[in-house]
Amino acid sequence: PAGQQTKMGLTSWAYDINDRFFNNNHNSGDADAFVGIRQRLDDTGTWGTNAACKIDGGGVVLTDAGQTAATSNVFISLIEQMLDEMGAPEGDGCVIYMNRNLRRRLGKAVRLMGAGGGFDMTQDAFGRQVMTYRNAKIRTVGVKANQTTEIITNTEDTAGVNGSSVYTSMYAVRYGEDTFNGWQMTPLAVQSIGLRPDEPTIFRTFLEWPIGLYQTHTRALARVYDIKVA
Repeated sequence: PAGQQTKMGLTSWAYDINDRFFNNNHNSGDADAFVGIRQRLDDTGTWGTNAACKIDGGGVVLTDAGQTAATSNVFISLIEQMLDEMGAPEGDGCVIYMNRNLRRRLGKAVRLMGAGGGFDMTQDAFGRQVMTYRNAKIRTVGVKANQTTEIITNTEDTAGVNGSSVYTSMYAVRYGEDTFNGWQMTPLAVQSIGLRPDEPTIFRTFLEWPIGLYQTHTRALARVYDIKVA
């Protein structure tokens, strides 16, 4: 039972780290956690990112009823613009992140425009299927630990601000020691403390993992907002 409880706690922790990776900031979020890539792109002066890497999608229509081959072509052009601004036109070292809804619209775009177009399906080292555009991997972000709220929502406004509208964003990260990466001061440390004195049926496990993110290139991150999906 103690092992299963620890496993569930770590799963929740992993979802929380995913959320913070994109959304955390030191103003309204957790000041003890790393700053997410959204805030880094919103506040270029503080975090050393390039304003050209935050791109307005112009309200490109990718709704179920409104998506066409023409709007799909605009969407693909926005992906290319994002990679160009990052200095990685072939997508080398890049991962493109979006929510599940936008990922389905991307699949529809590929079907509307015909086979190829730079997209491909490959396998990672674990045998899992991975969609790629040129050399950039495409990943869905999923939900928060509550298993309900999307980490990248479908309810942003046209300026990319959280709200109750019908727009979303996609992000890209160019990983590498000279662009953007993660660090750890020490490996994950696990210590069993034993039973709680006041509750002899509760085991205690202490986990410590000092981690962070570092950015060494002003064009390592990018975001396209103002994408209409609903």
